[in-house]
Amino acid sequence: MLTKILTAFALLFHISLFAQCPIGDVSLKTQQEVDAFFVSYPTCTLISGSLTIGPLTGNSNISNLSGLTTISHILGNVKILNNSSLGTLMGLNNIESIGGHLEIANNNSLISLVGLDKVKTIGTYASIVGNNSLLSVNSLNLINSIPSALQIDNNPILSNINGFNSLTNIGGFLRIVNNDALLNLNGFNQIKTVGQLVQIDENASLISMSGLNNLTSIGEYLRIVNNDALTTLNGLNQLTSILTDVQIDENASLSSLSALSSLVYIGGFLRIVNNSQLSFCAAQGICQYLQNPNGVVTIYDNKTGCNSQPEVQNACVSNVSSISNNNIKIAPTLANSHINILSTSTEIGLIQIFNLEGKLLINSTINSFNCSIDLSSLHSGIYVTKIADKTGFVLSYSRFIKY
Repeated sequence: MLTKILTAFALLFHISLFAQCPIGDVSLKTQQEVDAFFVSYPTCTLISGSLTIGPLTGNSNISNLSGLTTISHILGNVKILNNSSLGTLMGLNNIESIGGHLEIANNNSLISLVGLDKVKTIGTYASIVGNNSLLSVNSLNLINSIPSALQIDNNPILSNINGFNSLTNIGGFLRIVNNDALLNLNGFNQIKTVGQLVQIDENASLISMSGLNNLTSIGEYLRIVNNDALTTLNGLNQLTSILTDVQIDENASLSSLSALSSLVYIGGFLRIVNNSQLSFCAAQGICQYLQNPNGVVTIYDNKTGCNSQPEVQNACVSNVSSISNNNIKIAPTLANSHINILSTSTEIGLIQIFNLEGKLLINSTINSFNCSIDLSSLHSGIYVTKIADKTGFVLSYSRFIKY
């Protein structure tokens, strides 16, 4: 008898829990519907489907989300769309998890994302698009990973991204496009990996990549196009690997690619076109790629020094004398049959010898602290020696003369 009573009580409790919330998707298209939600479900914490605030087309009169303050978990998507009078997301300030994607689009009075401060997880992607009054992205600081993608597009007065301070990984793409007032990417300073594309396009006021300082790898494609105020790529200084292509086009103020010096791998094509002030492309990462490209190299319509592939390769050779290491000894510098190389601190993994046109002539894997390199295959002339460790990190560039 006691067992039956307990079973009945548990069933009633289970039914009571579900009665607190609507089952499935919730769509709220007017302020009246938002207010009525709290009246109908005053203790609702879980939405078992998706939550849509605003109509798919047209505009709503929703201006206040306080009727949604009890909600903490949504198993599906959260869409906040086409609410021309909505100035704040306060009312969503108890949401901790979103099982699907977060989409915030075409809310023309929305000035910030304050109200999403407790969100810890997003199941797929986040999209913040076309919010004409959005000044800053300053919330979502508890999220450490976005499995799919992050898109921030067409927010004309967005000046900074100071949110996402815990985000370390984006499984898909990172797209920042057409945010005319955006100055920096400072909220992204914990991101280490992006699984697919990184696209930074048409942000008229962006002056650097500052904020991406910990980014080390891009799983597909780096695209930086038509950012008129961008002068350097500082912020990408730790980037070591891009698995497919690099495109840097039409950045009118860009003068240097020196920030790409840590880059050790580009898996696809390299395109650097129509950057009218760009005169320095001989960053170590670019020079290393040009020695043995993995795709088509397209370089033109930049400033002298970076106006063609030969110009960049010549600059690479000219600049190598500035990369020296007191722990690397090469002798003799006037050599006939061989040169001897000694490292007093780091084991040598690779030695490469180039002529002054940048052509690779000798490529030797060493794995030792000292070695002797046979020069019998070389004609008389001046040569450049590149010495790297086992990981490919360049320890030294130096010159010698073969007589």
